[in-house]
This record gives sequence, structure tokens and C-alpha cells, in this order.
Amino acid sequence: MKPVVFIISVLLLVVCLELYISSNHIQITHLSVPVSNCPDAFEGFKIVHLSDLHSKRFGRENARLIGRIFELEPDIVVMTGDMVNRTDKDFGVFLNLAAALAKTYPVYYVTGNHELGLNIKALTEIKAQLKSFGVCVLDNEQAVIRKGRDAITLYGCALPLEFYREMKSRHNREHDFDIIKDALGDFDDYGVNILLAHHPRYFEIYSDWGAALTLSGHLHGGMIRLPFIGAVFSPDIELFPNYGGGLYTNRQSHMVVNRGLGRGTAGFRLFNRPEISVITLHGI
Repeated sequence: MKPVVFIISVLLLVVCLELYISSNHIQITHLSVPVSNCPDAFEGFKIVHLSDLHSKRFGRENARLIGRIFELEPDIVVMTGDMVNRTDKDFGVFLNLAAALAKTYPVYYVTGNHELGLNIKALTEIKAQLKSFGVCVLDNEQAVIRKGRDAITLYGCALPLEFYREMKSRHNREHDFDIIKDALGDFDDYGVNILLAHHPRYFEIYSDWGAALTLSGHLHGGMIRLPFIGAVFSPDIELFPNYGGGLYTNRQSHMVVNRGLGRGTAGFRLFNRPEISVITLHGI
């Protein structure tokens, strides 16, 4: 065998192996996030963050995924959208996962662009099913989590589809801020405000609104990730996107972007394993 043919064969084998690993081998990412005014009762509060499942199965009934989450023993589980595909006719993979988790943990959910792309009847049925399991649906809603006399507040922002479709032409930041503020309402000046918002692109607006911590997804970690470069391109057809995954800071506000669990409409992930983010809060 010629050296060139051998090298190409090895590279193809490596890529095929990595495509399998990047679709099926879950990575756990632990992040410790400093939060101003963090109440004493919430020191060490553990959040498991899931995003962009896209109806992906990890074993029968998602047993591998559920097992990994149970091992982490979180205080709450949050899901930041695109847990189904807009083309799905059956939403059982996501709904069964949500039902299984809600039996043990408080679960909070906000929609992504794929859910918003469904017809109204399908989306209404999904939300009704989630609520019947005890999942808190935070589409432009808020929920207070209490521990004794201390509390933190979770907000969910269901961005309009125009925020996904018209990104390159969106230059009026003040207008976007007003839309997001109208959706979320006023925040607690003295409390800890945690925001669930599917698209990380608007982090500065979330920060200006008053989010101490934002949890996002959407970008699938750039789908392909390269050493020293990171995210290569996004579902928004953008090369080397900002916020490809991990922890970001804007003044005293932080954002965790989950790299997602599923493959999405692109149909693949490369050098980019499915991710469960584990966020632990601590005071400053």
C-alpha cells in the first residue's frame, strides 16, 4: 500500500471513529460559577444543564443519559430548548426523558427555535404533557426556588423566531433589549436571577437586563471543534461563532453555553462529544 493511501485510510478511520464517539459518548463538564448576593442556603447549589437533545437516544429509554444525571445528584435540572426536531411527528423521546427526571428532580424548561417551529397544536400538547409530569415550563415566565428563608429566581425567555432568522440584519440593540425586557418583565434587584434562554448570541442584552447567570445552548458546540480553535461553525451557518460552548463573563454576569446532546439538522458532530453541564453556584 502506498504511503499516501495508507495515511488517507488511517485519517478516514479516525474520522469515522470520532463521528461515532461524538454522537454517543457523553461528556460531563463541571463549572463553578461565582454569583453576587448568592444566599448562604444556595452555596454549592448544583444545576444539571441539558440542551439540544434533538430527540437523540442514549440507550433504550435514554437509560445511559438518565443514569449519568442520577449519578450527579443535582438540586435541579434545566433544559434550554431544541429537545425535539421541528420535523418530528413523535415527541416521545423527549417526553419520556422529562417524565423520568421529573419523578426525582425539579425540572425547568424553555423552548428553542425547533419547538417554536412546530405547529401550535403540537407545541401546546408538548407543554401540556410536560406540565402534567411536573416540569416547570418557563416560556417568558419565572419561578422562585426557596430553601428556608433564602430564594433564587429562574426566568425563561422564549425568543421570537425572528431572533433566529434575522440575526445578520439585527442591528438595533435597543429594540432587541425592549423585546426581551417586555418578555421577561422586571428582575429582582437584590436577588439572584438565573435566566434560561436558548440562543447565547444575546448575552450582553441578558446581562444588561439583570441576569446574574444565563444558561443557553443552540450552537451545538460549533458542530465541529478543533484544538486551539474551538467551534468551527454554527446551525446559523456562521463560521467560528462566538459562544461555542463553556463559561463566558460580561462584567459580573456569567453565561454557560451547553454544547448540546443531539446532532440536530446537520446530522453529525465531530471532535465534539454530547455534553451535560454541571453548574455549581458559590458566593463572591
